Amino acid sequence: MKKRTFTVVVERDPESGWLVGEVVELPGCYTQAPDLSNLEKNVAEAIDVYLKTGDLRSRCPTSWAPGGLRSPFDEAETRSLSAVEQGS
Repeated sequence: MKKRTFTVVVERDPESGWLVGEVVELPGCYTQAPDLSNLEKNVAEAIDVYLKTGDLRSRCPTSWAPGGLRSPFDEAETRSLSAVEQGS
């Protein structure tokens, strides 16, 4: 199996105090944990699941993003939030 390297941005949620990890190279790949050792485990699991399900593009639900809805796999699916709110 080919070894890959990913960039993870870690921030502390000000409300919960938990650490939140975002895998930069994998849009929509986030996880959280109360401490760094658990976050490392959760990030590894999130990456594994993301990569295993990456071939399910056609079944991937859209997710909320600033400015509208988007699929984590296809930027062409971006629609403006105002259009969604109007029922388009």
